[in-house]
Amino acid sequence: TPPGGQSVPPSSSSPPWNPIARWTSSEKAKVPDWRTPDQLPKDSLSLDRQKKPGANLFVKAAQLCEVRGQSTKAIANYNKALEIDSQDLPDLLGLARVYNRLDQPNQAVTLYVTAVSCHPENSTIFNDLGLCYARQRRWNDALSNYYKAIRLQPENPRYRNNIARVLVITGRPDDA
Repeated sequence: TPPGGQSVPPSSSSPPWNPIARWTSSEKAKVPDWRTPDQLPKDSLSLDRQKKPGANLFVKAAQLCEVRGQSTKAIANYNKALEIDSQDLPDLLGLARVYNRLDQPNQAVTLYVTAVSCHPENSTIFNDLGLCYARQRRWNDALSNYYKAIRLQPENPRYRNNIARVLVITGRPDDA
């Protein structure tokens, strides 16, 4: 048997004592399949079906651009994802974080507010919005959002650390 495990019937033109000639002969052995083509399993990577890419593809491309420091391309990919699904949480958060890093807080806050309206039970949104406000030195808004994040996910120590940081910065270390 050849390395693939299927035996190939000997070719009429190759001598029986030469197995390599049998495996490499120009005659192709056809393995019968009882299934009709429509019953064969579909390949998940098949290109025979026309399907538009989902938002996740563009989010992953945007994240790759972010890693490479290509903010403009990242924004373009996040916007393409938003065109496909305007409520996609990874897209909204990713794009808001890019704008926040680029020191464009108005765009970031707008996206965070949209994310909150679409996903009001997600603590990460409130924490990120708090971080955005803290970067702008809007301490009360930051604290308010950190507290909302803690109400949704009290076991996350990062949220409490963010509150403590703001309290120390604002001169209230005893409250931290």
